[in-house]
Amino acid sequence: MRISDGLKRLGVWPSFIIFFLLQQRFGLVPAALATTAFAGCQLGFSGWGGSVNKLEAGVLAFWLAGLAMAVFRPDWARVYFQDNFTTFLYLGLLAAALLPLLFGREPFTSAFAKQKTDPAFWTTWQFIRVNQFMTLGWAAIFLLGLLLSLHPAPLVKIGGPILISLLVGIPFTRKFPDWFMTHFQRDPWRKKFRITPVPRAELSSLDFMGQGAARETIAGQSGQIKKALIICGSPRGAKGHTYTLLQEFVRGMRDGGIACETVMLHQQRINPCSGCFSCWTKTPGRCIHHDDMADLLAREEEADLLIFAQPLYIFSVPGITKNYLDRRLPSFQPYLIAREDGITSHPQRRERSGRRMVVFSVCGFPELGHFAGLVTMFRQLAAAAAIPLLGEILCPGSESLRFGPRMAGKYRRILAALYQAGQELAHQGYVTRTTEAAVAQPLVAEAGTFRSIGNLLWDTWIDYEEKNRRGEPLPEREHYFLNDPALFFHGMASQYNPQQADGFAGSIRFTVTDREAADYQLTIKDGSCSCTTGGSDSARLTITTPWAVWLAVAEGKVSGLAALQEGLYQASGDLGLLSRLEELFDGGVAV
Repeated sequence: MRISDGLKRLGVWPSFIIFFLLQQRFGLVPAALATTAFAGCQLGFSGWGGSVNKLEAGVLAFWLAGLAMAVFRPDWARVYFQDNFTTFLYLGLLAAALLPLLFGREPFTSAFAKQKTDPAFWTTWQFIRVNQFMTLGWAAIFLLGLLLSLHPAPLVKIGGPILISLLVGIPFTRKFPDWFMTHFQRDPWRKKFRITPVPRAELSSLDFMGQGAARETIAGQSGQIKKALIICGSPRGAKGHTYTLLQEFVRGMRDGGIACETVMLHQQRINPCSGCFSCWTKTPGRCIHHDDMADLLAREEEADLLIFAQPLYIFSVPGITKNYLDRRLPSFQPYLIAREDGITSHPQRRERSGRRMVVFSVCGFPELGHFAGLVTMFRQLAAAAAIPLLGEILCPGSESLRFGPRMAGKYRRILAALYQAGQELAHQGYVTRTTEAAVAQPLVAEAGTFRSIGNLLWDTWIDYEEKNRRGEPLPEREHYFLNDPALFFHGMASQYNPQQADGFAGSIRFTVTDREAADYQLTIKDGSCSCTTGGSDSARLTITTPWAVWLAVAEGKVSGLAALQEGLYQASGDLGLLSRLEELFDGGVAV
């Protein structure tokens, strides 16, 4: 570690040792001056090129106030430093925690969280809200410390605040993020999203299995994952959204050193189970069907990690996945035993320690609760086979993924979270709830907007098929969707980022010169954006363009400024707004 990194890690905290050492030898004023200078330099050094740590700024404010008293009012300084040192310190820390929240600035805990969190997650609502709530929690701890410091007994006055910080603050910091991610799937501070408790079926898989240990403990007991077998049950194979997202997850595992093998079930010959129980009686451990299943079960035996990946079909798995799961029956014996949790089960035919399981699924609906039936089934399977379920990678709103590359900011964050999930499996043996929550954010967060775009997509699809039946020349269906202006501009509205708006309100009009229903208007009001067909003379910015030109600009294939200067499209009104489109719409328009 470089010396500069070490100094940044130390921060202003050694200033307390410096103060007490210098005070005894040189007196109050030199000690306060040296300590303040040290804290100021450290704060400036650690904040160089980034944001200042709010908590350390509170400590610096504490030393500055003390220095001012030591110079101008020595009688006050003695009360400040000698009689009420802990009280004023905790008052400064309380102010450092609360003032940024009151003025809408970044919470002080964010500086610490960013040291352990991928930058792709820093703008997610989960990261923001967790740190806001953690800051409020620490503010309560500082307030309690301040009150204890008013006690006349020195032991309570000094030791009480320290003990509260250690015994309450540290466990709170460790446990609160996972607790928050488990209990909230929508932003609890936005009016359009109410607080939604997660159903019991969506709580920790290990708790459901009757195992009190956390994922971290189970992963530590199981050893390093060396080989993963991915059972992909998407009937669409490599053309499906399951497979598309799965690749980034698998890449994270491979880069972490896990050997990965993927089995595409739609390419396998697997007969449905006939329910004859021959694999339990006539030919124990062998099925009557002579197909690909025996080979797949043998591959399972060689893997440390089983990943069942499939889309959600009618609140469960597709038929080809269900066939596969049913045909795993030869892996069990017919006898009835009681598991550790007291539930009746079948013993495994061959004990295999150290194996783990992950479930990976996508669904078309935007709400995470639609996965409840599928997740419950895999938790039951994990419990029956005594295989810990150490990851639940769930991606709602999958049909919007076809437009993912255009929704650049959010799409990149989801891909980064999938890669992070693979890395976590490789390096720590389980997926954290924080990463699962980051994966689970749909590209279109507001359910009403998602439904509107979804209905528009289906109308476009039906229109495509009608034209196809009439024999009209058409491109491939996916290209037809991506080349539809209505879908584009409605999708663009869904990616509006109010955090970059700075209070902007108004409308942006797009006049497409070579398409029917040529006018599309994006209206920004009250922190949201909507798209309507038809223009308005009151628009703050009007863009008049051939569709192919604007599509090339939006996708970054040509420079928006250069195209404007060359006359490929025209813009009138607030031209400064033109340069802000990329940030206003979360990187989805590269102007």
